Amino acid sequence: MAGRSTITVQRRTSSCGVIVVARQSVSLGRLRAGQVVTVHVSDSTLTIDLDEGPRTVHRTTDLPASGEDRTGFWR
Repeated sequence: MAGRSTITVQRRTSSCGVIVVARQSVSLGRLRAGQVVTVHVSDSTLTIDLDEGPRTVHRTTDLPASGEDRTGFWR
């Protein structure tokens, strides 16, 4: 995955405030339930744009962020 550029996607949080990107679940809290968030996916991090500022989490999967299939999961 080295050398790939950042990909930007949007996700709607679940009723519990969780999003799934590149088959990695990230909890944003119940206060964000149902909100749409923008996520910048790089080789090593997921950066989520939130009202109070960006939140960055380390990637726990090494799946390439090459595109989405019809289930909404990254392949």
